[in-house]
Amino acid sequence: MEVRGSVHVLHAFKKTTRTTPQRNIAVAQRRLQEVIA
Repeated sequence: MEVRGSVHVLHAFKKTTRTTPQRNIAVAQRRLQEVIA
């Protein structure tokens, strides 16, 4: 994600299955809200 010319990594994890765990999605969404607030 790019905010004001900087790149922010909101969440990183090693994906071992085809689906993304809901917990990882929730963490990324929460951190996105913190960045844009």
